[in-house]
Amino acid sequence: MKTRLGYIGVGAMGRSHMGVIRTHFAGEAEGVALFDPHEPSRAAALELLPGAKVYSSAEALIESELDAVVISSPNCTHAEYAVAALAAGRHVFVEKPVATTAEDCCRLVRAADRSRHIVFIGHEMAYSPFCKKTEELLRQGVLGAVQMVWCKEFRPPFLQKVDQWIIDERFSGGAMVDKNCHHFDVMNRWAGSRPKRVAAFGSRRFNKVLGVATEVIDNASVSFEYENGVVGTLQLCMFGPDRDEDCLEMGIIGDKGLMQTQLGQSTITVWPRDCHKGFSGDVIELQADPCGGHAGFIQEHQAFLAAMRNGTRAPSDVRECVYGTLLAIAAEQAIKQGGVVEVPWEC
Repeated sequence: MKTRLGYIGVGAMGRSHMGVIRTHFAGEAEGVALFDPHEPSRAAALELLPGAKVYSSAEALIESELDAVVISSPNCTHAEYAVAALAAGRHVFVEKPVATTAEDCCRLVRAADRSRHIVFIGHEMAYSPFCKKTEELLRQGVLGAVQMVWCKEFRPPFLQKVDQWIIDERFSGGAMVDKNCHHFDVMNRWAGSRPKRVAAFGSRRFNKVLGVATEVIDNASVSFEYENGVVGTLQLCMFGPDRDEDCLEMGIIGDKGLMQTQLGQSTITVWPRDCHKGFSGDVIELQADPCGGHAGFIQEHQAFLAAMRNGTRAPSDVRECVYGTLLAIAAEQAIKQGGVVEVPWEC
């Protein structure tokens, strides 16, 4: 019998989830229900799932005959809908971030701890060829013991969303919470530790640069420290030019070498500590991901279905990856408060 999926939020991301299941896993799962208050989104979703039942509320969908709920609604609703789905006995796939506040993050983790059901967070990057290869290099000891991690993202503005909720932190939690929880999650994995504290500077400059008013911090420089002593940095600019070259770079410095990634070109370059002057580094070419630039997007759905089928936790189980979101929330707070913020450890 196929796994019955219900979709809460069927905008561009929700429909991407529908499309992957229909294209790659149709023999294993099917979308049978959907809810979204936005009529054009509902109409577009029904073109993908013409037989799906449309519900008038998220609550009604959750209480229907389903095996799992896929949540792609605005970030501020993630915890509420996910907790309700668990209470109704459903498995949950919820888009990143986990939630928009530390309190809601912990509320969902506690609900997951009380449940026998899967709570899977949509961190597709964790399933990408890029992340898998970097973790392999770390296991092989190519870089030695990790000392520092970093991420630099100088990118164009956010894509359009319904009512532009993504540029209002009341709904999105902020640019770093929505966007960089991905990158914090990856760096947490590299560091092999939980983040301890963070300091940051940032502001809202969209209106000065592009003449567009936003309600999110759109540029930031963030420094953070892990419990094991590893340190990290993140630099973000949301009003960079729309260019063909990479706008996202991530890397690791270990006591045996340095690794730098260019995600747009699907390459990883490694410099051993003993390399000679002028050495251009060992370049590792990664297999290009076939799913619209969302590296790992197909693989994360495969992992979710396998976790439900086998009753096992996935790498992006909420208990494992909540600290990517908590670090992003703490970074937003550090900018507003102008000081060092402790990242909450226990929920």
